[in-house]
Amino acid sequence: MNKTQGLTLGLVVVAGLLGPVAVRAQDLPIPPPVQLVPVAPPPTGIAQEKISSLSAARVEVAGRYGYVDNRGNVIISPRYLTAAPFQEGLAAVQEGSFYGYVNLQGQVAIAPQFDQAEAFADDLAAVEVGGRWGYVDKTGALRIHPQFDQAEPFYQGLARVRIADRWGYIDPQGHFVINPQFEQVSNFHGGLAAARQGGRWGYLNPNGDFVIPPQFQAAGRFVGGVAAVELGGQWGYISASGQFVVKPQFDQAENFAGGLGRVRLGSHYGFVNQAGQVVIQPEFDRAGDFAAGLARVMVGGRWGYINTQGQYVIPPQFDQAANFSEGLALVAIGNRWGYVNPHGHYVINPQFDQATSFHDGLAGVELHNQWGYIDQTGSFVITPQYAAVADFSQ
Repeated sequence: MNKTQGLTLGLVVVAGLLGPVAVRAQDLPIPPPVQLVPVAPPPTGIAQEKISSLSAARVEVAGRYGYVDNRGNVIISPRYLTAAPFQEGLAAVQEGSFYGYVNLQGQVAIAPQFDQAEAFADDLAAVEVGGRWGYVDKTGALRIHPQFDQAEPFYQGLARVRIADRWGYIDPQGHFVINPQFEQVSNFHGGLAAARQGGRWGYLNPNGDFVIPPQFQAAGRFVGGVAAVELGGQWGYISASGQFVVKPQFDQAENFAGGLGRVRLGSHYGFVNQAGQVVIQPEFDRAGDFAAGLARVMVGGRWGYINTQGQYVIPPQFDQAANFSEGLALVAIGNRWGYVNPHGHYVINPQFDQATSFHDGLAGVELHNQWGYIDQTGSFVITPQYAAVADFSQ
């Protein structure tokens, strides 16, 4: 969950220390049984091995969505009202008023029958039926009957669910592991999850106990043993014991990425390490997180890239710049986009009207209001023909 602003600092509330009561989601009132539509069996054996090497991307033509694979083949011609990225081999699509799922072979894996549908995670997907949310497996069978007012994807064996205005966590069998009692919650990271109670954020252990009492105005996830928190209008970083590693002193602090945390002091950005040291002084007008050992930074209206020592590897020269992805970074000169390598050399010259970063070896690019895909040599794998495209995924 993203860091979320709370109320102003006040009394510390530790109501969560009482721990959860054993309650099963199945014991709660539920709507009448739902009749599911039969589905095609998932691919197995050699067919599954072939599909696992593919990825797919959503494309748009005249307001309808379909999919192409990373070999340039059309999997599903644009026909759906909405279409989501593939996750775990399936993608949610809307046909008429209902949502279902398609597979990488272009088949309807689960017939459209849900009011809403989310992506698969841990082999389960949240779906809405009759105003309540439950979970289906990849055959379309309801594994957790619709009963929640809101349901999030499973992550590391737990899913966040809401009943009325309170959040808790369930396991894949639908049992409440932590009862709904919190105003907001995040996924568990590093064994802890941020939770808000009484307008303040603290951190829960997997038993549902507050091991770091609610006291923060906002709280991020733990990465590398530290988490960004806001206290008294200033941001710092705490350890899993709740002790400050970096005292609150910044106007903004982000989760650690690439071993460093991005911070803002006034109008300038810098970076801290997990020992609490400011290793790159706040001196940049804007900055991105570290990826592949490099971070994009802007000075005087131009973007360049620094290493983890704060040294310029690529001096500021671009009008826009993205993080490195699959060895290349998307950059712009004026209104033309191209790609550079970590040495700052153009691998694909600026020539596109718009473009995306590389995923699964391909990047979406726009020429003359039409989108297609190129490989890392700049050659078109899928010629420009679509109104919009998305990244490849599986």
